[in-house]
Formats: sequence, C-alpha cells, structure tokens
Amino acid sequence: MPDTPVLLNGTEYSAVDIKVTIAGVPVYGISKISASEEQEKTDKYGLGSNRPVGRHKGIKKATGSLTLYPREIEAIQAGAPNKDILDVPMFDINIVAVPLNSDNVFACVLKNCEFTKNGREFDINSDSTEIEIPLILSHIKWK
Repeated sequence: MPDTPVLLNGTEYSAVDIKVTIAGVPVYGISKISASEEQEKTDKYGLGSNRPVGRHKGIKKATGSLTLYPREIEAIQAGAPNKDILDVPMFDINIVAVPLNSDNVFACVLKNCEFTKNGREFDINSDSTEIEIPLILSHIKWK
C-alpha cells in the first residue's frame, strides 16, 4: 500500500500569517476579523409548473466586523475626528495571508468601511477584554 503524502496540501493559513492594514496603517491589535457577502436570490414560478422557471437575483450586501483589543480602539479613537470612531471617514481594510514557505497567497480588500458601533465591555468573569466592532462596507474585492 503506498504511503499517504505528508502535508499533501502544503502549509495552511494561520493567524500569524495574516497582515491587516486599515487606511494604509498596519494594525496588530486585532484578534478576529470577519467579512462576508451575500446576495438575495428568489426562484420564480410559472403557471403549469411546480418547478422554478427562472431565478431573480437581488442586491448584494457585504458585512463585517473587527474584534480589537481596547488599546487598539483607543489608538484609532485618538486619531479620529471628535475622538469618536463613528466619525472616522470611510477606509479600506487590506487582508493578506502568506503562509511561511508557500507561494499560496490569500488577499482581499474590504472596501469603503466605517465603524457602526462604539462601546466597551468589561466582565469580572472573563480575562478577555477584546471588543467586537461591527462595520458597514460597500463590497469585498476578492483577489
């Protein structure tokens, strides 16, 4: 029986391979970033058929969020108009992941982002102080 190849798919992406820039500035105090796009799709039916005869495609909507450490939020806030992250003008977020010893690169750009919530949460029962900040964005440019 032949041996199964070790690391058949090579090195996978890991958190240490990801570099994030917000408005061109490298940001390191991010513990999680999420983004997705979805599109409304509806089947259309015609008389005499119990199966769809067509499909309607609606709008595409992109959503995202950043989970940041409080010091990172404070740094963004310090440079924000009125010291409020909700007043930060639109910015792009570049995400690039390059695994060590690999030619495989993942990259995308979250376009025209703005923060939609500003808040803090502290919990005596948790040693984590990370804060999730939702984003509004126009679209994701997949590379």
